[in-house]
Amino acid sequence: MRIGDAIRARRSAAGITSREAAHRAGISVPAWSDIERGAVKHPRARTLESIAGALGVTVDDLRRDTETQEPDAQSTVVLRLWSVLAPQDRDDILAEIARRAIPGRSFDDADDALALAAR
Repeated sequence: MRIGDAIRARRSAAGITSREAAHRAGISVPAWSDIERGAVKHPRARTLESIAGALGVTVDDLRRDTETQEPDAQSTVVLRLWSVLAPQDRDDILAEIARRAIPGRSFDDADDALALAAR
């Protein structure tokens, strides 16, 4: 995956427009678009730091994303749907997934499920 693809995927998952992301990063919308499209293949380190900050991730996160395979169609749909959910709905879904994945265990909320998953 190219760096532009990784940035686009992170932005889409965050549910923000390229205009909003560019504003947060302090770069122009055309510059953001050029990076996402791959017209700029190697953005400057300072630009990458601004982009990562705008997306709430690190530059290392973006670089790791470039080393991963493209998500399959089902994962892409799940990420897009996830991005439009309200935070409480996300928490409820995570708790339900944890209940189904580990029968017999009680999960009051997503924090309980995430704490167990982090172990």
